[in-house]
Amino acid sequence: MNQESPDIKARVEIYRFLAESSQDFLYLVNPDMKLLFVNRAGAELLGKSPEALVGNHIRDIFPETADRQIKNIQHVLSTGESLSLEHPYYVKGHEIWMNARLFPVRNEADEVIAVAGTSLDITHRKMAEFEQQRYHEALEKRVEDRTRELSRINAVLEEEVKERQLAESALRESEERFKTFFNTSPLLSSINTLEDQRFVEVNPAFLRTLGYEREDVIGRTVNDLTLYADEPRRDEGRRMMLEQGCVRNLEMRVRTKDGKHRYGVFNVDLFTLHEKRYAFVTMSDITEQKLLERQILQTQKLESLGVMAGGIAHDINNLLVGIIGNTELALLDLPAESDVRSKIEDIRTAGDRLSDLTNQMLAFAGRGRFQIEPIDITGAVKEMVKLVAASISRKIELSLDLKEGIPAVNADNSQVRQVILNLLTNAAEAIGDQPGKIIVRTGLTAADDTASMNSYFNDPVQPGPYVFLEVDDTGGGIRADAMEHIFDPFFTTKFTGRGLGLAAVAGIVRNHGGLIQIDSREGTGTLFRILLPGTYEEVAAERRKARDPEVPEGVTVLVVDDDASVREITRKYLEKAGYAVRVASNGKEAVEAVRLGGGDVRAVLIDLTMPEMDGIEAAREIMSIRGDLPVVLTSGYTGQHAEALCGDVRMAGFIQKPYGYRDLVSLIGTLVRRD
Repeated sequence: MNQESPDIKARVEIYRFLAESSQDFLYLVNPDMKLLFVNRAGAELLGKSPEALVGNHIRDIFPETADRQIKNIQHVLSTGESLSLEHPYYVKGHEIWMNARLFPVRNEADEVIAVAGTSLDITHRKMAEFEQQRYHEALEKRVEDRTRELSRINAVLEEEVKERQLAESALRESEERFKTFFNTSPLLSSINTLEDQRFVEVNPAFLRTLGYEREDVIGRTVNDLTLYADEPRRDEGRRMMLEQGCVRNLEMRVRTKDGKHRYGVFNVDLFTLHEKRYAFVTMSDITEQKLLERQILQTQKLESLGVMAGGIAHDINNLLVGIIGNTELALLDLPAESDVRSKIEDIRTAGDRLSDLTNQMLAFAGRGRFQIEPIDITGAVKEMVKLVAASISRKIELSLDLKEGIPAVNADNSQVRQVILNLLTNAAEAIGDQPGKIIVRTGLTAADDTASMNSYFNDPVQPGPYVFLEVDDTGGGIRADAMEHIFDPFFTTKFTGRGLGLAAVAGIVRNHGGLIQIDSREGTGTLFRILLPGTYEEVAAERRKARDPEVPEGVTVLVVDDDASVREITRKYLEKAGYAVRVASNGKEAVEAVRLGGGDVRAVLIDLTMPEMDGIEAAREIMSIRGDLPVVLTSGYTGQHAEALCGDVRMAGFIQKPYGYRDLVSLIGTLVRRD
């Protein structure tokens, strides 16, 4: 027996270990389409032992896909070119998707003598792509499913070589094949010393994904690179290694060279070479999948909260009809010099603020109503800073760096001010009773795909000019474990508060097509940066005061609401304006009123949610009796919500509770004058 080179034997031992321990389907086929080698993972996938498979024809092993397999193998044999493709297999009655690679195996005369193949199970990636398409089309091409595992590179020597020269040649060919598998793997792969986790070898996917050059890595340890970002997960991996002798499917974050985080699924196997222990480490990059999961989870949370917020807002708004209505009627009757007028005005103001609060609850859940108009961000900041300055600690210094003359933003005025207020309040609470500083900045910037990638939710962005708002505080910063939850409803790191402030900010900004960027420095402070699309339209002028509407004589309005207080206030509103009013407590009563004697009714104001028969069904019946009768829908829910429920029923108008005297009378007056 000829002696083999120790250097060649050492390299082959590494790659032979990789082949035998690989969990992917690796195989070798000769020109007669017979299987020369299959690894344990491939044999297990087919439900047979390697010994039972070697020597069989491809048609016997893959009866359903034999023609395609033979065609691909013949292509590699005839052209000498490698081949990569994705296609489904049917194994044990189940469909699986594989990423297959075929490589030519050459002899010393450069003749193709066999074909080596590897098939990577990408079923979970394909399923994730299908799931992504089903849940969120707006996410488009971002999803790459986590690859469950791949791993180790492998080949097999065809026969025992008796001559040293031939043996070394065969070993070099095997080394090249294994090296090809290793270097072309999509997994981030490395070989490390077990003792100090020093890098011995890394593949191009490792360098490309983490942003390193080869000389930055080889010879250094994972601690030198500060590679692992999650110490508790790293400790879990160590425990798994001690207990099991390997690591399987461990999720952990890693740091790139520029300090960014990526998510990976780790698998680690140990091997011994020349009495020295090594670890073969692979990482499947699931960063895009984690971002998608976070987006889907956030959307689901907001949708659930929107349902709850809608119900609460509906009930509160019904109550506010009585509060605001009675105060408004009192103000209309009271002389200007009355001593109680100011107190009643305070009650009315409090009712308006509560109404605004219900709309904020809907806004951050994506169900709020917006009155879009050009808004001057700098002017809004000045206004809100004056409001906040009086309520925060005197130890906190408020500094303004505001840019004048920048474009406006098309937004809802109250919503924009709510964002500013919540960010300022959050910054003040982060500093607490300690000395600190809050810097507020505005300005103009450009946004592109880079801005989207750096945003918290990774939302798609329309390129163009964006107005930014920055609130920078010197508080304690945000813990790493809390960063992923700061925009969750009812999540808070403070001893006080409802945990709704930042959730509201997220809902408002995203519904206005904006972006949120965060730079938190644990222990030194946090910077929130809001970007909103800019517009060169002129800032909206102050709205003209509503005039008292003109009311036609002898007009009867039918008011339908199951809440007695709402009916009473609405009746008083309309009667004060000069209308005759008839009332009904549910949809059935309203339909009967129109059917039996409603010829004098010129308009109907009907509540959305009622027992017996709801407002939409009642409106459909009323319109079938009198097609010319205008029906106005009212609800404590938003107009968007009501419109979605109306279907084919065409309402003459909508007014949200709590409505005021002039708004209601003006709307009814418009409808009765129209006919």
